[in-house]
Amino acid sequence: MKKFCYCFFVLMSVLMVSCVTSSNGESSGESSRTKSRRELISGAVNDAAADLLDKDEVKALKDGTIVAVFETSQGEKTVSASLYNNDKSMALAYLNGQGYSEERARTYVERLNPAQIKDIAARHRSKVKINIDSEYAVEDVEYNLQNASFKLVDRHQIETLLAEQEFQMSGYVSDDSAVSLGKALGANVVVTVSVDIAEGYGRIMLKALSVKTAEILGMGRGEILGKSK
Repeated sequence: MKKFCYCFFVLMSVLMVSCVTSSNGESSGESSRTKSRRELISGAVNDAAADLLDKDEVKALKDGTIVAVFETSQGEKTVSASLYNNDKSMALAYLNGQGYSEERARTYVERLNPAQIKDIAARHRSKVKINIDSEYAVEDVEYNLQNASFKLVDRHQIETLLAEQEFQMSGYVSDDSAVSLGKALGANVVVTVSVDIAEGYGRIMLKALSVKTAEILGMGRGEILGKSK
């Protein structure tokens, strides 16, 4: 009987230790888990936004200043959602890649029916992908700016205008074109978002530009340091 009780006690002790170890292992694993790509981007954006908002010329802007946010430096093989989801824009991008001038491409596309445009657009989609990193970053930048009492241009307005502009065909919005777009949207300031990330490491760069003078009001930078899952 004593031997049985002793064995039972040892068994229970082992089970309890095993449970505690398993529990601690899960907690430890959870606390040290590899951060998601979205979390890494959000953290870097928060740092970059804090850096930008701390600049004197940015702090001098009045509450309610109208701001338009644009993604830039998207790269040759990635495009924004506004372009990717627009058949006409994708068809124009495809023709641009085939050597058509902007004017010739637009003239050609205007003569096509919706089914033909959709077919050409599909050819281009097979060669590119949406720049999800930039999409995430833009959302987080807008969130930070809104919390800082700026008034944001509606994202739908921006995407609609971007899809109509010929420079969007390259998937790149320069400082000059961002300022021009800002004027068309009635913004006082434009903020460009540049994302450079690979294997969980990289940086987020923000640049605030005056629509009136095109001068740089301030820049912010956030580092992405860590592997993403």
